[in-house]
Amino acid sequence: MCNCYEGRSGNKCECDSKDTDLTTDEARCVFGNDTKPCSGRGICHCGVCECFTRQNPEEEVTGKFCECDNFSCDRYEGEICSGPEHGKCECGECQCQSGWKGNACECRDTNDTCIAPDSEQICSGHGECRCGVCECYESEDQRYSGRYCEECPTCPGLCEDLKECVQCIMFKSGPLTTEECTNCSFIPEEVNEAE
Repeated sequence: MCNCYEGRSGNKCECDSKDTDLTTDEARCVFGNDTKPCSGRGICHCGVCECFTRQNPEEEVTGKFCECDNFSCDRYEGEICSGPEHGKCECGECQCQSGWKGNACECRDTNDTCIAPDSEQICSGHGECRCGVCECYESEDQRYSGRYCEECPTCPGLCEDLKECVQCIMFKSGPLTTEECTNCSFIPEEVNEAE
């Protein structure tokens, strides 16, 4: 067994350790609070990590402490970062291409697909655009649906919304007071159905 001179270390005294105040070369290969040298994905040689190679030649372990890789990122539909057209995996996180967002670069970075052709409102003002798709609002008595949250079969219709104003203005009846009646924002017209 080799007994190394001062400033040398390693099994064969091949390592230069005079520039470090750490007692072992292996200690120089530990990242942060990690307990394993080279993040458990490499070997420590002369205080420097040599990362293991993977069976798949496209997969790489990198970094000073072998802490990074290009294969442990989020996947979408079986593809890392939704495929190279959407993003690429760098140090365990997806770096999205322009026009894409999300943990796996699975979402378009625009709200255009949530705006109806004849509108300027996102999800018709009745939902939120998430990942390019409208998620419609729901409450106890209203449930919006449709591609742009434009439909609401459970919502009271326009007649129901305007009923109290019509009763007040046209028939001087209903729950509104005379003062509240003046706040109605329209003037109803009487229609004779016999004509």
